Amino acid sequence: MTKAQIWIAVFLGVFLILFVVQRTLKTETPSTAPASQMTMQAPAASEATGENLIGELGCVNCHGNDLGGTAMGPSLHGLAAVYSKEQLVAYLQNPASQNGSERYEILKSKYSGAMPSFNSHDVHELEKIADVLLSINN
Repeated sequence: MTKAQIWIAVFLGVFLILFVVQRTLKTETPSTAPASQMTMQAPAASEATGENLIGELGCVNCHGNDLGGTAMGPSLHGLAAVYSKEQLVAYLQNPASQNGSERYEILKSKYSGAMPSFNSHDVHELEKIADVLLSINN
């Protein structure tokens, strides 16, 4: 064997060993993982609370830490007087669908920020967010 063939054989051997180790570790289920690893995992989307999702999606960046409004976005207090849960979820999925409505036009002219669309997010997550927002009173 030439030196090049030896190096190729060593490289392929190391690659094969690493591949097998990676596959072995990847098939380990959370129930067989040590408890210390399980506590470090992030909660699944189904386990995330509405409050956590509001923080993760950055709602507080425009609407304020207490969601009471800023120069970028309006207060989210008292939304139950304006929206049902289904209407609010639909709005979160596509805020531009409200374009032309009186409320939308007033908010658009008053605030510098544009409400992002969350149509790529799981509907169940948006429902959790809607539940929190609809529970906030003035």
